[in-house]
Amino acid sequence: MTGGATSSSIANSGTIQSTGTGARAIRFVTSTTANVTITNNAGALIQSQSDALQSNINIATGAVRIDNSGTIQAIGTGSNNGQAIDFNNIAAGTATVVLNNYATGVVTAADADAIRAANGMVINNFGSVVANWATGANGNDSGNDAIDFNTATYNGTVNNYKTGLISGARHGITAAQGITVLNYGTIVGNDGGGLNIDTTTNAQVTTVTNYGAIIGTARSADGDAIDVDRLLTLNNYGTIKAVGTTAAGVDSLNEAVAVGGGTINNYVGGLIYSDQRAITVDDSSHGNAFAAVNIYNAGTIQGANGEAIVITSTFANTLTNSGTIIGRVAMGAGNDAVTIQAGSRIVGLVDGGAGTDNLTYQKVGLSADKMAALQAGGTVNIGGTLYTGFESFTGSSTRSFSSFAGNGQTAGVASILDNMSTTQAASAATQSLIDQVASAGDPASAMAQLTPTAFQALTSIGVSNAAQTGQMVDQRLSNVRSGGPAMSFAGLGALSMLDGMQNGGQRLPSGPTSTDAAAEAAFAFAADGRDRFQDAFAAVTKAPPKLIGDDPWGFFLYGNAVFARQGATSSAPQSKFTATGITAGIDRRINDNLILGILGGYTRTFADLDTLGSTSKIETWLIGGYGTWYGPSSWFVNGAMIYGRNSYDNKRVALGQANTSSPNGSQFALQGSVGRDYRSGRFTVTPEAGLQYTAVMVDGYTETGAAALSVQSDRADSLRSSLGARVRTDWAWQNGVATPELRASWQHEFLDKTRDIRASFVDQALPGTFTTTAAGAGTDFGVVGAGLSMVLAERTQLSLGYDFKFGGRDFTAHQISGRVRHTF
Repeated sequence: MTGGATSSSIANSGTIQSTGTGARAIRFVTSTTANVTITNNAGALIQSQSDALQSNINIATGAVRIDNSGTIQAIGTGSNNGQAIDFNNIAAGTATVVLNNYATGVVTAADADAIRAANGMVINNFGSVVANWATGANGNDSGNDAIDFNTATYNGTVNNYKTGLISGARHGITAAQGITVLNYGTIVGNDGGGLNIDTTTNAQVTTVTNYGAIIGTARSADGDAIDVDRLLTLNNYGTIKAVGTTAAGVDSLNEAVAVGGGTINNYVGGLIYSDQRAITVDDSSHGNAFAAVNIYNAGTIQGANGEAIVITSTFANTLTNSGTIIGRVAMGAGNDAVTIQAGSRIVGLVDGGAGTDNLTYQKVGLSADKMAALQAGGTVNIGGTLYTGFESFTGSSTRSFSSFAGNGQTAGVASILDNMSTTQAASAATQSLIDQVASAGDPASAMAQLTPTAFQALTSIGVSNAAQTGQMVDQRLSNVRSGGPAMSFAGLGALSMLDGMQNGGQRLPSGPTSTDAAAEAAFAFAADGRDRFQDAFAAVTKAPPKLIGDDPWGFFLYGNAVFARQGATSSAPQSKFTATGITAGIDRRINDNLILGILGGYTRTFADLDTLGSTSKIETWLIGGYGTWYGPSSWFVNGAMIYGRNSYDNKRVALGQANTSSPNGSQFALQGSVGRDYRSGRFTVTPEAGLQYTAVMVDGYTETGAAALSVQSDRADSLRSSLGARVRTDWAWQNGVATPELRASWQHEFLDKTRDIRASFVDQALPGTFTTTAAGAGTDFGVVGAGLSMVLAERTQLSLGYDFKFGGRDFTAHQISGRVRHTF
């Protein structure tokens, strides 16, 4: 079908087809001035053995517009092949030539270029433009490109939108002049380059803006994703990828970007990757490049063969990096400049090369010593990246990590960061961690997060919980001293009156008693049975004598909850914890003056180890023994020994990354106290002095996570004295006895010493062991509390209590407790 008019319009909703050899479905045979519009609607077909759509004349004036939503295809192969669209004859470059290939549009050739473009042609692709291999052939043999600006003087524009696919058996797009490409979709060369531009002068600049994927594939030859022989301006936000490898001596290497100079901007989210070298800058034959190259990277540049950027050039090239570069960087022989910004991670060696090269390092880590080593021709490690070949330096950040380490908390970590390997670069993950320190507004605080300092709270919590258990035991022993085998809580001196109420009997001690009227009334009620308690309620002002009953065994169940907070100190972050536990025990009155018992318990602690999100869940199982001796003059001696086994579920947050561990540990406590009960009227006052030794051990462990540490075992020892008193009074009523109590004590810590926690990084790129200084909670504490104990039944008692502990280094704790005891 031919059209010779100056203005032609074809709208196809069916099939336009030529079946003859060498024939075209549509051919323009017209004057050099023409306006042609062809619309191929969805589902429609334009097809031929040779070119499906061809211009046979050089249209110099006018416009050619193709709107395709259907299929335009050339199905011939071999000597009968052709392009789906062949506008190669439109050479003037002065007419407007536009192809709009919409989302349902397909432009394809079985064994040729899919589109042979006109000079200055604009291709807007939302659909598919595909050049196939002939059966049994490969791309380089056939030279089948998806879009080919075939003549050396042709340029043009290709806009490939999100749904667009441009796929060539060899190259995706090829040209010999500088062209402009905007890509949101996919451009792929299946046996060649995604873009292959054979420019010959520096005036021919190719401009590529990529948000999608540009892929080159090496099969029979190299398949650079973007290969521009002269100058390229690249702005990449998407993926540029060279797949496959090329043997040496063929085309040397398969690169993601191969250029002769220009500008390469790889923005955040952008990836430039090759299975071999990522970026090569030279003259296409390993010689001096045609112009300088300026590379800015905020995304990722990676060469899988260990080469990220290799520049062969005597020009003044620049590299500015705030992203990730994996592989070595060779800047060439010019007077080059490298700028390292916050966020930079280069896994490999950055070689300034010959010439006078300048390094601008805009984060922490470049010290005066390292500058001197570089100027002397050495290799240094700065933040995990190796550098060599730099003679001059600019920028204000010329400080080591150690210069920011103000105390024992961070000095060890800083030393490791300042003295990394000069032969092996750190991984990208490690460098990312280091960069967070090097780019931080407060490097010392950032380094502190890399230490195990938060874990010192684990031993502090153990000491605190042991002290609470010791207080519980002391309270328990105070109770059982008063009243023989019957139940006695918190010093219930009058509870022995209930001893004789077993089986309805009236059993009182022999010999006289020294009770006042109220006490006698209470005992009279007891002798007559519980029914007489309803007639009176009286304060017990003097204690009856102690009894040895027929049932010396007792059982108790104790529950408590502790809410504690430790303020921040110079060597420890703020922490807080909640501990809830239950303890059960059984004891026996051996004789008038001695009670012995055993106990077991379980405590679960939830701790916030710092304000960054570090936490620990601690499970503690306890066993122990306790006892009290008391004399006829009301003096007493208490003692207890308790052993516990701890399991920890830790999460340490460092620079926003969670690192987890699950160590075990143990604790041991030995306590003793001496005191005396003084009764005056209705009140009993008990001064008491005690001493408790506690040791808490945490086994060594290894974390998992981005900033994982191997932490050696840690131990904290405590020797704490206690001096205090309690005041209580007993009230008898018709159903039993109630005893309110007030108590207070002063505690002093004798072993509040600093200690070192030793740790090392799991990442071998950060070698060496460092120490972190840890300290106790303080030396002096106050404890005030109140309690209420009640007899609820003949053999059962209930006690409730509250205690508040304060002091040390801004330590506070609230303890709520409850206890049930039953005799049998």
